[in-house]
Amino acid sequence: MNLLLVVPYLPHEKIPYAGGQVVYHELRHLSKWHRITLITAAHPSDQKAVETLRPFCEEIHTVLQTRTFGEKVWQMIRSLPLALLHPSVLKPRIRRAYDLTRAMHRLLKTKSFDIIQMEFSDTARFLHQPLFAASVLMPHDVLEKPARRRLNLGRGPARWLRKAVYRYTLRLEGRIVRLFDRVIAHSDFDGRLLKNLYPGISIEALQLGLTRRFTGANNPKGKDLLFVGAMNREVNVQSVLFTVQEILPRVWSEYPEVTFTIVGGDPRPEVLQLARRDERIKVTGFASELEPYYASAYAFVAPLFVGGGIIIKIVEALSAGLPVVTTPVGNEGIEAEAGEEIMVGTSADELAEGCKGLLRDRDYRDRLGEKGRAFAERKYSWDAATEFLNRQYEEILAARRTRREGSA
Repeated sequence: MNLLLVVPYLPHEKIPYAGGQVVYHELRHLSKWHRITLITAAHPSDQKAVETLRPFCEEIHTVLQTRTFGEKVWQMIRSLPLALLHPSVLKPRIRRAYDLTRAMHRLLKTKSFDIIQMEFSDTARFLHQPLFAASVLMPHDVLEKPARRRLNLGRGPARWLRKAVYRYTLRLEGRIVRLFDRVIAHSDFDGRLLKNLYPGISIEALQLGLTRRFTGANNPKGKDLLFVGAMNREVNVQSVLFTVQEILPRVWSEYPEVTFTIVGGDPRPEVLQLARRDERIKVTGFASELEPYYASAYAFVAPLFVGGGIIIKIVEALSAGLPVVTTPVGNEGIEAEAGEEIMVGTSADELAEGCKGLLRDRDYRDRLGEKGRAFAERKYSWDAATEFLNRQYEEILAARRTRREGSA
């Protein structure tokens, strides 16, 4: 089949965004079966990374990805005329979605495709009518979910603003998902949620493959707790701040020798400040190789309270044999067995107690890590994911042919 893939992040194995890593592996496996044309956002400095995608793609079309402050300011200036109609394009993320949609429509004037697949719901926010070709949306996250959680956490006047944002998000997502022949969620949980929120849409759930396979054993040299994630994302900043302010003091009261390592690109000033205040906290910035961190850490701590879809960093930690301590939100789309394959706590006390339980009992820590590894490897296979996607494409095309024959 001729497949058009539209992606807001450059799909690459080394990109510091879990979503980009997921799409890279998806692209690599789908290319064995289909002729792929890729439209993606990329920065001029990404040219070498773009070239590594050539073996998987017949064509690659890129739109400008802003990174530096100056580039973002210049793009905002360029967006001012368009902002009269769409004020939201002043945000680089929204302008990127606009540019990707425009690039897609330009390409569709000269070339036809069997399947058009758009990654991330937000990428399709400027799509206002169904595409002529068969279409698939891979939302990655449910937009309603983090908006609802932010609303529930709001207090006072902020709650009224968050209520307006929630209602807007619900309308936006509802309009987007109804434009596609099929929506493919990244977990059964998100699939059920989307069905309940937007009745009548055609939706299936896909279990992703692992973005990385770790061959080495987890063998901690000390008592280091680990967090991995892009540190310019608000949800990750909140997670590490909660760990330092609420969980670590409870752990240090019993185990003062415990350390905490934060790995992730573009750490915000408030994250960098954590390492200056306490020598037991280390902020590494971006790391191209994560295996040494997963191999030497004692446990992975991810107190997530706002999120959606599959939390890729947690799946990676599980696949590395590293015990994970997280919240119900962190385990929501993964659905590992609490206490057997993953540690789950709803409060700072419960999360700290989970960490201390692993520190008290090394044998239990090792068993939890091995059961977590077996769970991740059993559930997340790219070969199975690719077979699933191929079946979806065939079903969509068959349904379209039936409709055409019925109307003839």
